[in-house]
Amino acid sequence: MFLRHEMREYIFQYVKESPRIFSPVWEKISAAKIDCVSFSPNAVNPMTTAKGIYSDTGLTVLFKSNEKNALARYKGVNERPWTDSCVEIFFNPSPDASDKYFNFELSAGGGLLIGYGEGREDRLRCDFELDIFDIETDIKPDGWMAKLTIPFSFVLGYAKEFRDVFAGNFQKCGDETQNPHFVVWNEIKNKVPDFHKPEFFGKFILGRKKN
Repeated sequence: MFLRHEMREYIFQYVKESPRIFSPVWEKISAAKIDCVSFSPNAVNPMTTAKGIYSDTGLTVLFKSNEKNALARYKGVNERPWTDSCVEIFFNPSPDASDKYFNFELSAGGGLLIGYGEGREDRLRCDFELDIFDIETDIKPDGWMAKLTIPFSFVLGYAKEFRDVFAGNFQKCGDETQNPHFVVWNEIKNKVPDFHKPEFFGKFILGRKKN
């Protein structure tokens, strides 16, 4: 998977505990820019970043977008978050052993959809309780933020292993917002918007633990 295209790399830094949404810890974490609009180069591109860390228990991602007047209708499990103001992380935890990947799609309202499978048409909708993902959102007129923690125990309930080097992408969309948009971190070369293209995943790395 890592040899099919040019890839961006992002390193998830290690922390002892997952920080809250406004924790000063985030100021020291590098940001991945979600800025590729290859589906439609002239489309709206709300400036959005993702910052990722990991602890002994899971991954945490903080998204920050300057999208104005965020649409936040969905607040539940496996609804239609991609039609709201939405941020996403897709990843395959062991790309050299399996073609199956997760899609985590988070609405500005705090609603979360999770799928697992090999492609768009072969997806299992995962069963879960929202509270295990420690979701936080903050919406203001000129932008919004969202934090999501993904427990390793949840991932390993579906996948056999979680590698230190894995594959994935960060995404920003809003199918039914005032200005529909489809933006990704690692470029997807496709004529129509489609985030379910694991052959275009970038490289995610769990950074070394510091003593």
